[in-house]
Amino acid sequence: MNNNWITFIVIISVILLAISLLAIKHYYFEEPNIEDVKCISDKITYFYQTGCHACIKQEKIFGESYSMLNKINCIEQGNDIYCASVGIVGTPTWILNGTIYEGVHSIKELKEITNC
Repeated sequence: MNNNWITFIVIISVILLAISLLAIKHYYFEEPNIEDVKCISDKITYFYQTGCHACIKQEKIFGESYSMLNKINCIEQGNDIYCASVGIVGTPTWILNGTIYEGVHSIKELKEITNC
């Protein structure tokens, strides 16, 4: 293979990687709309633990509007028993009408889950 083809393949690979990273960034880190966060908070409960790396990622997705969420810290005294009783085995976890959604979710995903 000559150098022109290798250069071409490298350039195309870098462009595709950049496009993929931008798409991932937009999907997970879209700026939250306050009305969407209010709607999500009214319909679903967020369970988290202080120091949980995935929970920190979830907090960053919501940015300043994170404080608006209907959330329960499963590490606080008393909440640990409650979290276990509703089926929380790891955090972050979201519960809507008894249905458990584990892991980090984008605002878009949560809007779909909650019909917001």
